[in-house]
Amino acid sequence: ARQSIQRDLAFNYHWSGNFCQDYLFFVANWHPLLGLFCMHPAHPWTRKSRFSILLISCALTMLPAANIQSRIDNHTLHSVSAGFIFVFVTLPVMLLELLLYQLSVAKVFTQG
Repeated sequence: ARQSIQRDLAFNYHWSGNFCQDYLFFVANWHPLLGLFCMHPAHPWTRKSRFSILLISCALTMLPAANIQSRIDNHTLHSVSAGFIFVFVTLPVMLLELLLYQLSVAKVFTQG
């Protein structure tokens, strides 16, 4: 029964008909920071894994984004720097987070 709940929490979404309730449940389980404190107890993504991924994400995002932004002082280049940060910092970190999540819940895939 626990394996079924873990699989559902990791890979499925359920619509109860109550938007607010569903949204709060989704955020409690998937938000990088709030999920540390509000996740479902049976969620296969452990607090330790969540915290590790949050630290890695912050470490790989903050310094490069701040460095790029500090080098571009011209207001006309502000939108260019935002796009540059999105493409070369945010997207790669998002892909890395997705990979790390898949690795951290891989046991759910392998259990019968």
